[in-house]
Amino acid sequence: RLGGSNYFTYKDQMISWAEDDESIDLLFRPHPLALQHYVETGLMSEEEQRMYLERYKKCPNTIVDQTRDYFDTFFSSDCLITDISSMIMEYLYTGKPVVYCSSPEDNNISIPELLQCLYVVKSFDEIQETVAQLREGNDPKKVMREQLARKLKPGNTTASLLILREIKK
Repeated sequence: RLGGSNYFTYKDQMISWAEDDESIDLLFRPHPLALQHYVETGLMSEEEQRMYLERYKKCPNTIVDQTRDYFDTFFSSDCLITDISSMIMEYLYTGKPVVYCSSPEDNNISIPELLQCLYVVKSFDEIQETVAQLREGNDPKKVMREQLARKLKPGNTTASLLILREIKK
């Protein structure tokens, strides 16, 4: 159980997509503990992981980002493809689209209107279709994302106020 992660659902399809389409620049940014965890728990062998990461090294339009600071990555990207992650909230402030890979953990998202601002997908085909739509400049959720970002802007809504609202509910 990976707590809502779709890593094993899409990992091979994502790298294959980039290998087959040089117009896609793919940056893979695993959680800092994820890769080690997959080996320690037997989800991947060290050799499987090494071979997988080697594909990223060989592909000229991909990279594995394990740097500590991710803000430069956020601002140089065009969109974020992710599953359940605290990074979604931070990425929201870039104004850029988020393609969200749905999982059974979706009901744990504490801000219900957040899912309405994301492009929620349930298959790899939907990921590709959504990215193609965004590449054409079609981003119908942009205004909704911007409104939510303004609403949640620090100072307007602090973590304490959000927690208090949840407790009151």
